[in-house]
Amino acid sequence: PAPAYTLWGDAWDGDEADGRFRPAALLDASEVLRALVARRGTTMRVLDIGCGDSAFLVDAHERLGLPWSQLLGVGAEDERARGADGATLLPDSSFALFNAEALDGPLFAPESRHGRFDLIVSWSTSWHLVDPLGSLCAALDILASPGGVLLIHGVPFSHTAPGESAADA
Repeated sequence: PAPAYTLWGDAWDGDEADGRFRPAALLDASEVLRALVARRGTTMRVLDIGCGDSAFLVDAHERLGLPWSQLLGVGAEDERARGADGATLLPDSSFALFNAEALDGPLFAPESRHGRFDLIVSWSTSWHLVDPLGSLCAALDILASPGGVLLIHGVPFSHTAPGESAADA
């Protein structure tokens, strides 16, 4: 089967007083991951682009049994959650300080230890990128095929790549 690509977005919730967004499509990435693990087992590899506190990856390890060696979170800052002892919940071996606009760089080259991923997730990271669509294309390049799944939330399609105008996009 071909890779599955899923984009889900936000919509105004109708309450302009607080200006909050609500999910327009109900898609639970944890449920998608659980279904993939049930079908493929714990050998699948997961990348979280802009992993923030790393809760998604920690949950994948603790509740679904995915080994740390198959989980990778990347972020421009280290915002990983810490336990009571002060240690990060996502180990250093599963985290990289990384610019999400360099997904086509050496960290993800086919010969690197990271290589390709069965599931790639990202929540609202694209809003912080200069070229979000270029980064989306780079994410597709490191998605495992066949059957890779890409879950991206909040891709600002109105942004253009550096040097392009909206008319060129």
